[in-house]
Amino acid sequence: MARIRSDVLISGGGIAGLVLANALQQEGLKVVVLEASEYPRHRVCGEFISTEVLPYLHSLDLPIDRLSPVRINTFELSSTGNRHLKTGLDMEALGISRFALDLFLKEQAEKKGAKIIENAEVLRQHSEDQLNLIVDKSGQEYSAPWFVSAHGKRSRLDTHFNRPFLADTQLYSGIKMHFEGNWAQNTVALHNFKGGYAGISAVEGGRINVCYLVKTPELQAAGGLQPFQEKVMHKNQALLSFFKTHKPVFEQPLAISGIRFGKKQPVQDSIPFVGDASGLVAPLFGNGMALAVRTAHLLHGAMRSVDFKYENKNQALNAYQAAWNIEVKGRLSLSRFVQNMFGRQGISDLALLGAQALPFALRYVLAQSHGKPILPHA
Repeated sequence: MARIRSDVLISGGGIAGLVLANALQQEGLKVVVLEASEYPRHRVCGEFISTEVLPYLHSLDLPIDRLSPVRINTFELSSTGNRHLKTGLDMEALGISRFALDLFLKEQAEKKGAKIIENAEVLRQHSEDQLNLIVDKSGQEYSAPWFVSAHGKRSRLDTHFNRPFLADTQLYSGIKMHFEGNWAQNTVALHNFKGGYAGISAVEGGRINVCYLVKTPELQAAGGLQPFQEKVMHKNQALLSFFKTHKPVFEQPLAISGIRFGKKQPVQDSIPFVGDASGLVAPLFGNGMALAVRTAHLLHGAMRSVDFKYENKNQALNAYQAAWNIEVKGRLSLSRFVQNMFGRQGISDLALLGAQALPFALRYVLAQSHGKPILPHA
């Protein structure tokens, strides 16, 4: 097979990889995206994105408003002890499925001229003569001066690069389902249970997304998804009521295991990482989708600052690392801190009581879950 050549090669066709592909192709670069799966598909995701992303996406001709997202402005929280809190969000968010969003981003990138190759999981990378040489699972070879890793929560590339976060022994599992039924469309709810928490919010088409995160040992101890839901999650009265009054759409829940929240770096071995590959935000803190767009925006700006010249790559990577430290690192650290208070009996009750007693603290945490509007590059 002849080697496929491009200016930029992106491993991973999720939100971060596809937004970056749209941005760089619009700048006149030849972009190839290698996606391990196929489009369209559902992904384990909270499907909640703050409107901070809209100015940048519109500048890339990515008007996600066309996808009829649900407008969300209210936040509801319950603890393991069934205490409840409800408040307004200081920034509106959108409920939109990954099934619709990823397909839209892919099609827009292709219209701009980018090449999106499906079923092309990247296995390894090495550098040679100022080129990144890539091999996918079929044995196809690719080369490009710029290589970006946007492979999501976990990938074989993490092992290939021997990334330090793999030493984190605390493993989580993520489970996602869509439901039908009556739901307050403007509300995102987070409900705690022993060992984890579930997020509930509406997406386009009248469906309701339920995505929950649980410590893998807790799930295993219960004997699997269904027993865990019945033995543990149903102790939260809000979750019990939801599952009793709503009908699942999927025949089987989607699940992903081996999730780690250990610290990651946005640059390693002269390779930039974007989206979840650069750092995984705790779902309780929300907005992983918006952070994916933000990291793509930061790398786009860093590459733009050197006029996309590969000989100035180190300068661009240093700029990306510095910007990531300012705009992303703190949010990830706070998300890990907040997550440690939830999914734990007693502590989540105390945290909720504290939020009720100190509403300014709750407002601060909610404000930190998103950033300022992401503006187009001048």
